[in-house]
Amino acid sequence: SAAFGSVLGILGAYLIAQSFQEAEDRGRGYRTLVATRGPATVIRVARGAFAAAHLGVFALGALGWLPRATLLGLPAALVLDRWLRRAPLPPTERWARDVLTLALLVGALAVLGAGLTWIWQVAHGLPLAGLGTAAGAPTR
Repeated sequence: SAAFGSVLGILGAYLIAQSFQEAEDRGRGYRTLVATRGPATVIRVARGAFAAAHLGVFALGALGWLPRATLLGLPAALVLDRWLRRAPLPPTERWARDVLTLALLVGALAVLGAGLTWIWQVAHGLPLAGLGTAAGAPTR
């Protein structure tokens, strides 16, 4: 569901925020993923979390379970995946901030697309798209 996609997106963001803190975490004796496995592993897991979130949400949009306008976030999601695939090692705080900004943009575009679709449909007396509604013209 979209809620599970949100949880995976938050996990990815948490890991990206951790990715550049390896030396600091080790110095404090923390046993975070970046301290125990390194930034490459953290970025790989974050990329997987973001990919799973995006695959789920955009598949639901493409199938009509969510409004198809959620697909507005797809181009930004592809850019995000490319950034993660080409992550600098070690990552910098600036890189992590840019990745998180782009991740926020992906979600904002998907939510904006869905929200505008629903507002338009309410204003025109149509049933709401997505949420498992049947595709096609409404019957009156």
